Amino acid sequence: TANRRTPPPRHPNPGRTEQENVRQPSMEPLTGKLTITCIQANAIRKVQLMGIQDPYTIFEIGKQKKKTKTHKDGNTNPVWKQDVEFDLKDSGEKYVNVKVYNDNVGIDDLIAVIKLPLAALLSSEKEHWYPLYRDTKYRFGSGKILLKCKFEGKGGFPAAPSSSKFGLLSAHYGTRDIQADVLGFLETKVANMKLEFKEEEDLSKYFGFDPMDGHISSKMLYVTYLHDNEEVTAVVQEKHGDFAIDLEDYELRKAEAEKAMLARKEMEAKQAAAELAYEKKMAEERAKKEAELKAALEAKLKEKEAEAKNVEEMRQQMAADLARKETKIMELTEKINALEAANADLTAENSRLENENEKYRAEKKEQSNRKPKIFGMTMPSLPPGAKDIGEKLKKFNPFG
Repeated sequence: TANRRTPPPRHPNPGRTEQENVRQPSMEPLTGKLTITCIQANAIRKVQLMGIQDPYTIFEIGKQKKKTKTHKDGNTNPVWKQDVEFDLKDSGEKYVNVKVYNDNVGIDDLIAVIKLPLAALLSSEKEHWYPLYRDTKYRFGSGKILLKCKFEGKGGFPAAPSSSKFGLLSAHYGTRDIQADVLGFLETKVANMKLEFKEEEDLSKYFGFDPMDGHISSKMLYVTYLHDNEEVTAVVQEKHGDFAIDLEDYELRKAEAEKAMLARKEMEAKQAAAELAYEKKMAEERAKKEAELKAALEAKLKEKEAEAKNVEEMRQQMAADLARKETKIMELTEKINALEAANADLTAENSRLENENEKYRAEKKEQSNRKPKIFGMTMPSLPPGAKDIGEKLKKFNPFG
């Protein structure tokens, strides 16, 4: 946001001559195509006593006259959205007369008028609301009209510089609602670093157009400029005394600023060169260290590769040993299996022998139980063939 403060006091400049004050550019004749877009009107007065009015607009530049379509039942807020074009050839006309009528049976009724400076229309290609009045005395308002203007050709007001030598930022002359960009006029009016307007100097005559005839108090010149690098806005009334704005040589300031910038850039360049040299030295040292580190890493890598080779050979040797041991284990396993089978056979044979022995002992025991007893004594086993004798002895009883 621009900083705004009170402009320097008005004061006469006795050092200026009247001849110096006559450095006045003018509006050049227009040659080209002027397109006015009549968009709409708002709150225009109602002139038709009964029913709804049907407004249309007429634009006049010199002897050329253009008419919009009629907005049926547009009443007080008609909408047209229509372009009207004017072909201008070295036209010195400075105004366009705008008249809004009600399309009526018989004589059309005038609703509103405005006489607009072409300078105001040409100051911007954006849409803008302009006031309307009942008549050319501009005492009673009659709504407003929305217009947009585009000019393709040559002529018009002097162009404002892209960068003012004196810090002038903007200048607009007119009323609150009708203003023209006049910055191109003021750049050439500066003398001795002052922008002056004498008491007898009429602004409308100086700029070559009157924003609104018969209205003195409402017309003003707004000038925005730089003072100590701050934005200041000065206002010059249409009826004014001697008025002066003290300006500064921003072109000289710009040159000094560019010189200071160049010196700063040279210093920055030297500093950058020193930093570059330092960075180069550091880069060389880093490269040397990196080369040494790379050589050490390569040696370490070779050492690790040799260790890895030895480890691989040991792994292969261990694998071979393991294979041999596995073969030996398999052989031993087969022998163990054979021994276990033999042991099983021996166990079975031993069990068989134990069974036979047990059977033999049982038989012996049974045989022992069958031996005859004589006088309470067990008789020894009889030899084979003596069985009959034993049976006879059992039956023998001496005590009968």
